[in-house]
Amino acid sequence: MAGIEKEYDGIARPLPGASIGYLSQEPILEFETVQECIDSAVASSRAILDKYNELSMSLADPDVSEEDMNKAMSQLETIGDKIEAENLWELDRMVERAMDSLRVPPGDAKTN
Repeated sequence: MAGIEKEYDGIARPLPGASIGYLSQEPILEFETVQECIDSAVASSRAILDKYNELSMSLADPDVSEEDMNKAMSQLETIGDKIEAENLWELDRMVERAMDSLRVPPGDAKTN
C-alpha cells in the first residue's frame, strides 16, 4: 500500500475516508542514538510543553506588568487547551509505552 515493495501484484484498496500510515521495518535514522531519534520525533510536542512552562514561570516574576500578565494568561489558556486536546501531559508515558510496544532498543543505544 505504501508503494515501497514492487514485487507484489495484488490489489488492495482502502475504504473511503480511511487513512494509511507507514512504519518502516528498517527506518533510516538521522541521529547517533535511539533517544536522539525519539527526541527529534516529539520535538514539536515537547516545544508546546516548554512554552507552557516558560509562560508559567514568567508569571512568578514579581516585576511583571499587569498587561504582560494578562497576555501570558491568555497564551497559557490557548496552549493549555492544545495540551489537553493532544494529551501532552502524558507525552513521556506515551513515548515510553510506544518504545516498549515497538521493542525499541534503550535510548542510549547507537543507531549505526
